[in-house]
Amino acid sequence: MAREEPPHVEVGRATLSDVARLAGVSLATASRALHGAHNRTVDPALQARVIRFADELRYAANVSARAIAQGSSRTIGVMVSTIADPYFSFVAEGAVSAAEARGFNVVVSVTKRDLDREVALAHILRGQRVRGIILVEARSIDEDTSSPLKAEFDDFAATGGRVVVLSENRLGLDSVVVENYRAAHELGSIMLDFGYRRFLVLAGPADLFTAKDRAQGFVDAVLESTEVRKGDVAVVHSGFTRDGAIAAMTDLGPERLRGIQMIYAISDVMALGALSVLRDWGVSVPGDVALAGFNDIETLKDVVPGITTVRLPLLEMGGTAVEVVLREDPGPPVERLLPAEVIVRASTPRREQ
Repeated sequence: MAREEPPHVEVGRATLSDVARLAGVSLATASRALHGAHNRTVDPALQARVIRFADELRYAANVSARAIAQGSSRTIGVMVSTIADPYFSFVAEGAVSAAEARGFNVVVSVTKRDLDREVALAHILRGQRVRGIILVEARSIDEDTSSPLKAEFDDFAATGGRVVVLSENRLGLDSVVVENYRAAHELGSIMLDFGYRRFLVLAGPADLFTAKDRAQGFVDAVLESTEVRKGDVAVVHSGFTRDGAIAAMTDLGPERLRGIQMIYAISDVMALGALSVLRDWGVSVPGDVALAGFNDIETLKDVVPGITTVRLPLLEMGGTAVEVVLREDPGPPVERLLPAEVIVRASTPRREQ
């Protein structure tokens, strides 16, 4: 008897039923072979047959199928605090570009700087068998290797995954870091040289290492001058956001600003929040007070006057994280240090001596 030819299936439009029919298995078996199932396994040879037909038909789930068969996918997870802050969105963009150049996809998750949410998202990504995870977040001063997030990442590493943290290496993982303290110290030294002697530092959260380094580097630099006393440097903590800076400035009020010659905010979005409040108060920048930020986000290009800041290689940071997360070397954690550069603009002119 002649064998009946299977019906034609248009490549790229196949359904799971098409894959099951051509592989000669039930729909349930095809689903288990491609998607996995709790407490149910498929014979490896049969699974390979299903995956082969899924690939030939370019069935939409074939990437997931390979992930199940090989233990990982061509996907990288990127976890960021927020995408509202250009710092995080540009780092994520750098990661996306670098990943796509290597044939990988990127899925971005927002943690809202919440530890429970971080752990949950890491667990989800681990379950999706992503090749690696990039965590773009300032870490807590109190965090250490006993963190539940570290435990989740250790489980991920046990299956061959790799995690890179774009922050201080508090978790004993691969990391990409920037010279926050050194760059802030350099900015403070330049401001001293420009003649500034009384400062307000919008220091962000007191419990985050990035905020601490950026604030402390600047404070240490200006206090190196014998002309600056501790009372000449006011340090105010707030949220690491534009709204956080607005709230801090509003709480201070315009009277507390009297005598302040320069405001340093530890992020550009905080500097922009301060600038908004100053304008509402009728305080001129730089006529009445100078202003500087940190990061050199794209938004600053549209701000008048130009805001002095510390330029970070945001796209390169994301790209470097991808390089590290895809490295094959199983050795100990690595740390990639990237440079930062002080960019002086019109918001901090030299003062007449």
